[in-house]
Amino acid sequence: MDTPASFLLTKKALTIAAVVVAVITWIVAHATKIVIPLGISKEDALAGLGSVGAGLGILGASPLPGGTLLKSTAAVQAQAANTAKTLVLFLAIGMLALASCATSSPALQTVEKDADAILRDVGVRGTVQDAPGLSDAVATVWKSYGRTDPPPQVALVTGADLSCTDPNGNPGFPVVLLSGPACREGYTLLPWKVSVAYRGQPWSQGPLAHELEHVAMIRSLQGNPIGDPNHATAGFQIGGAVDQGNAALAAKGL
Repeated sequence: MDTPASFLLTKKALTIAAVVVAVITWIVAHATKIVIPLGISKEDALAGLGSVGAGLGILGASPLPGGTLLKSTAAVQAQAANTAKTLVLFLAIGMLALASCATSSPALQTVEKDADAILRDVGVRGTVQDAPGLSDAVATVWKSYGRTDPPPQVALVTGADLSCTDPNGNPGFPVVLLSGPACREGYTLLPWKVSVAYRGQPWSQGPLAHELEHVAMIRSLQGNPIGDPNHATAGFQIGGAVDQGNAALAAKGL
């Protein structure tokens, strides 16, 4: 039976709507490193909602669940900024959820390819594939971070795709940072996938643990901006979670 015309969207309209969603989502992700945390754990989701509650509590100058009374102007501004980021995050989730309702549409399939191309230009590169010791390495690091949710996929960037040299002198791939174009061994923009340069090196000597820590931060809605692209949190410092993750890998000969 034919679908009534009133329930149909033209290909042009659907394409325009999906492009708008894709572009806005990319702008949000690129500008603030806020991404869509599919796979968020129950505890992390509640923590995120708690931060929203804390921000809303500013309006009435009274504490809400998940927040405390804020007294200084600086604290109010900081909490308001983080609350805004969190609200935009959940708004983006809703936008993508609406767009995914018609993933079988040829128009959306075209947009999905275009979005993949945009993400690749930004730095989401590589192919999700197996490599010696990779599954064990991911599980080892993820466990050392105390995570119980499924780890992200690992896209390996190899061969000719390692087309530049990173600041440490290692082969890397082009990425776009908040500061502009750069070359890196690893890149994380999405909470369900990381891109890692792989040339056969031990996992403990590569960027795997570093990128997995970014995902852990994103899913926990931690960092300022979320995901800590500036590496200001304890996990990225000497002796922090990343170093401990690499030590756990080295102890297993990975």
